[in-house]
Formats: sequence, C-alpha cells, structure tokens
Amino acid sequence: MTKEGPVPTRTTRRKGKAETMSKKARAKKPAVVRVTDISEASLECRDLRHPWKRVTDFVLVRTKGAPSIFTRHLKCPRCTTERFDTYAVPSFELLKTKTVYPKDYQLHGLKERVRISEVRREMFERNKSA
Repeated sequence: MTKEGPVPTRTTRRKGKAETMSKKARAKKPAVVRVTDISEASLECRDLRHPWKRVTDFVLVRTKGAPSIFTRHLKCPRCTTERFDTYAVPSFELLKTKTVYPKDYQLHGLKERVRISEVRREMFERNKSA
C-alpha cells in the first residue's frame, strides 16, 4: 500500500476496461499448455477444422409473430466445441458468434497463437509413431 492507494499486482486489458489481478486470481490461471498436451480430437479439429453439426435453431425475437432474430446452435462431434450463430431475419446477416470450447482445446499462457504448421507437425509425429 502506498500513499496513493493499493499497488496493483498486474493489470490486464479486457474489452477496453483495465482490471487488477490479485495473486489469488493469477494462481487460478491454467498452466502453459503445449500442442503436445492437447487431445487427439482437439488437435484434429485445429488441423482440419470442425465438422459442425446443427443441434437446433431457435427464435430469439419475434416481430408481429414472425421471427426477426434467430440463433443456430452447432456442435462439433469430434471435440465437442459448441458454436452459437445469431442471424437477422429476413436478411440472414450474421450478427454475432459465440464459441464455447472444451477444457483441453484452448492453449493458455502462450504469447502468440499456435501456428497451423506446429499443429500439423504434431499430427504427423503422433501418426508416425502409431
């Protein structure tokens, strides 16, 4: 604590808002995960992309009884990632997308995105030793 107030331990930016992270919050962050640590299904989806299957379409907003906004729920049968695409009716313009990843899909603690070449190299190494 200083004369000006508490000293922040670390500041992050999220959606334009600064937040202070305590030691406890940093301790809860997952450890660094490498490409070699993720599951076969997640690795395959990263390499070949998700084979989305439609779960359902549901109407969010109706105007005079007719749908004006609906959401399409998609799920990857390989890695269980879920995606929710929201569309405007009648233009069917994509308004927003929300993606929910399974626990082992995302790589945490890395400073940059994993290159697709690294994913393909890992797929090759796993298949070579099989």
